[in-house]
Amino acid sequence: MTDIMNKQEKLQDKKEKRDCITLEHIHPHVFRNSFATRGLENGIPPKVMQKLLGYSSIKITLDLYSHVLPQTKQSEILKIANLF
Repeated sequence: MTDIMNKQEKLQDKKEKRDCITLEHIHPHVFRNSFATRGLENGIPPKVMQKLLGYSSIKITLDLYSHVLPQTKQSEILKIANLF
């Protein structure tokens, strides 16, 4: 995938007379991880994300992507704080 992108970038660079910027090899799995991370950060419930990603267990989803949840901890606490 990145080979095709790099090839297109080199052709475009020549046409526009600019320096070429290419990407390292990117495995398609990176997009899956980005989708899950951004989805959880933006409020998609873990159970919904589990179904979207096709994991058989919520535990798998939470084990893999729980690093995202602490980042939203402060905003969630503020929601509760605003109740008082």
